[in-house]
Amino acid sequence: EKLSIHLRGEYLDNWAYFFSDTQPQSKMTEVTATIQYDLWKNVLSRIEFRWDHSADGQDAFGGDVEGEPTLKNAYMLAANIVYKF
Repeated sequence: EKLSIHLRGEYLDNWAYFFSDTQPQSKMTEVTATIQYDLWKNVLSRIEFRWDHSADGQDAFGGDVEGEPTLKNAYMLAANIVYKF
């Protein structure tokens, strides 16, 4: 009852137009997995893993120079403690 597992996926097509008209079109997928545990009545803890992937083969993440990505995948691992009020 206190433990829950969540999975969310997203697909984006032509996402670059949200940021700039000059960037090439791109397709991306994203998957987030969350394990959540309610510690107390208004306090919960979460561990999340997120994977972003360039579905069209273009580099879309990372890099040392802004606007010049060098990776097709990005990963994030996050831990949270949340107080709900």
